[in-house]
Amino acid sequence: MSGERSKFTSRVWLIFALGVAMTGFGVSYAAAAAGSSGKGPNLLNIVIAGVLTAVGGGIVGAIISILIATASDRDTVETVRDILRSSLEGKFLSDEDRLRPTRRLWHHYFLTTAGGVSAWWYEVLDFRQTAATASLATTLLVDDPAGSKIEYKFEVGARGDHLYILSTVEGTRQTAVTEVFPRFLDFSATHFGIMLAHDWDGRSTLSRTTISLTPLIQAEPGIVPESAAAGLSESWNDGFKKHHVMFPEAS
Repeated sequence: MSGERSKFTSRVWLIFALGVAMTGFGVSYAAAAAGSSGKGPNLLNIVIAGVLTAVGGGIVGAIISILIATASDRDTVETVRDILRSSLEGKFLSDEDRLRPTRRLWHHYFLTTAGGVSAWWYEVLDFRQTAATASLATTLLVDDPAGSKIEYKFEVGARGDHLYILSTVEGTRQTAVTEVFPRFLDFSATHFGIMLAHDWDGRSTLSRTTISLTPLIQAEPGIVPESAAAGLSESWNDGFKKHHVMFPEAS
């Protein structure tokens, strides 16, 4: 048993060293990409830096998951493989420090149209389970108004102080919904944004969206009852419309 324990410890430290080394190379390439020579950013170095940092961070993050998995007798190599796979599958890479506040369970509300009738829709997005670093994604099985089940993949990314949520129908490459939440890094339990999407009637729309750490209404996932919809519209108007100039006219 002692010998097996020693082999396990050695394996963990080797994984840790590999992760640190790859992350270090990623930082070096990122510095090179900054264009210190005055020639401007180097695209190749930017790509290499992103890949090395994501994979290196994934390996370092795997150490914690390995220790947890060991308690349940899960194979170490399989654990590392899963974490690396999830890190590499994320297409929307971001600074992990900016993503960390989003690794929560969010109550998601958005205004859409089905059968010519506009209504708020409610769903729960759980971003707590992913082990990937520098990327964040989850899937959700949704019952559409016609009664069919559709699986969506949600990817989260941060640029500056804005948060973006991109969702696609699993098995396709077309982005079905793009959501933008300005000033997301401001401390708040509720964030208001805008959404570019195809509604249930197949039309392209620019609409309202809200995410919150706590439920804003008492409702089951799906179409929000009309009695609660007015409150969601008022909250969005107070939280977004009052603080942003939308579609200004040229003078």
